[in-house]
Amino acid sequence: MAHFQNRTILITGAAGGIGAALADALASDGANLVLFDLPESPGEEEDRLALLAADLRSRHDANVQVYRGSVAASEDVTALFASLEDGVDGVINAAGNLRDRSILRMSEEDWSSILATHLTGTF
Repeated sequence: MAHFQNRTILITGAAGGIGAALADALASDGANLVLFDLPESPGEEEDRLALLAADLRSRHDANVQVYRGSVAASEDVTALFASLEDGVDGVINAAGNLRDRSILRMSEEDWSSILATHLTGTF
């Protein structure tokens, strides 16, 4: 039974492990996907979001749209939703960032980045 057949689901943080796994599961269940993640960083060898979209289209014949931006930047999120003519049926907010250090050794910049992604991005 395809619970998500023809439903449009937005996944933030789609290029990461959790986001990509959820995208794969939803695509196998017939969902239309809107994948949203940060632009590739300079020097990255592969475009993980584009590769994921191509893989989902190939393996699941999925309808996949790819958008670049940050959940921490309200202008990126506003632009994303403005470009989605038919809206979405659901949102999975899998965007996140990790600063692998104790809060006692964390810089203010790292702290602000974490709050912007995890709290502001959800708002």
